[in-house]
Amino acid sequence: MGSSQQLLNAKVDGRTCRISRADYNRHRLKAMASLVERNLGDAHDLVELGAGYGYNLFLLSLAFPERRFVGLDISPTGVAAAREIAAHFGLEDRIEFDVIDLVDPHHPNFAILNGRVVLTHFCLEQLPIEIGNVLRCVSRTRPHRVMHIEPCAEVLSIRRPADWANLLYVRSQHYQTSLLANLRHMRDEGKIELIRTDSVAFSPTLQHSAFMAVWRPHHA
Repeated sequence: MGSSQQLLNAKVDGRTCRISRADYNRHRLKAMASLVERNLGDAHDLVELGAGYGYNLFLLSLAFPERRFVGLDISPTGVAAAREIAAHFGLEDRIEFDVIDLVDPHHPNFAILNGRVVLTHFCLEQLPIEIGNVLRCVSRTRPHRVMHIEPCAEVLSIRRPADWANLLYVRSQHYQTSLLANLRHMRDEGKIELIRTDSVAFSPTLQHSAFMAVWRPHHA
């Protein structure tokens, strides 16, 4: 992770700047909490897919002490670590963790998403081939609303020099490049309402700039 005083070439409020890691992390917490509050409304429960050891959820628990959180991840090791951290800080009553395989449409823990707000943060980038199937699996669970914060080469342009570093990075890592196309296709099929799409105004490096999409399934 590096020293808290290490200087980063980060994006803050949409502008590139030199900032210490500690100051960036403080800004990131406030910015993430603001995005969640603005886009996910007053729903009580938040489920993060690809939660790892719970970094985002532990931060968000500070900003929203009244919310309950669930973290789901494919790694049993990550889930075990997250549970230990939650137990250490006495947060087991507010933050739960369990496993999920997002490419298995029959995984029983998809049921946890029903009626809840769902968040992905740099999770779907690892599933370039399966992303359409994953989105449909999530939609079928009937979540209240879904918010993705992901790298998205679709919204970048080789004509904009500011996009070059991020565009080359996303493509060189073979990250997903069809999130927006899949969501638009699902919208055109009448499966979902695509509520909002926008760029994200913060990132720790130029290569980790993200795109945000917020949607909800149409109820039959």
